[in-house]
Amino acid sequence: MKEIVVRIKDAVKMKEGRRAVNGVCMEVGSGELVAVQGKSGSGKTTLFRLLAGIDKPDAGWVEVLGEPLSELSEEARAVFRRNRLGLLEQRPAFLPELSVMENLALPLWLRGIPKKEREKAIHEAMAAVGAPAILEARPEKLSWAERRLAALARTLAGNPQVLLADEFLGDCPEREGEAMWDSLLDIVRRTGQTLIYFTTDMPLAAQAERCCVLRDGKLTEVTL
Repeated sequence: MKEIVVRIKDAVKMKEGRRAVNGVCMEVGSGELVAVQGKSGSGKTTLFRLLAGIDKPDAGWVEVLGEPLSELSEEARAVFRRNRLGLLEQRPAFLPELSVMENLALPLWLRGIPKKEREKAIHEAMAAVGAPAILEARPEKLSWAERRLAALARTLAGNPQVLLADEFLGDCPEREGEAMWDSLLDIVRRTGQTLIYFTTDMPLAAQAERCCVLRDGKLTEVTL
């Protein structure tokens, strides 16, 4: 039986006077690939932010890797997020004054990881995603695909057990998006990491081991 690494029980989050997340219950096991599919406005990003510890639920509770995120302070959640989670967002943010290498090193430096270990982790991550040649580039010089590869490498360098992806490929050129998705799946299957992917795209969601549909803040598991 797989270890449960994500637990959500009766989670509610209010946004603009409505329940953006409405009584969501969910469990995800170690190494699972789970998709959460829903239309724009269905509550996907709100649920992503609860699992990432960016927001706290107004009711119910959220536990990730044994940490009761719904009970932690904002500062404690930020430390947990930086040290133990990997976040992949639709528009990855980079500091423009830093090179790709420096951007990837920053979160590891904040964790107190020594320089040699940081560099080793970054080079290994960039090799894993197949893009070591962009390390010295500035973020504004990167193509769409290169920005996603750099963001994925930044996440992998931190060796998180759980990856949360919110429309990571949502604005992609079709062919590049398919290749990136295949690379992401290959990496998480090889590493045994848990991936929860939030998307509007049902064909993409259908490639997950489990697919849940979010509609009006309510989550339902579907059989594909």
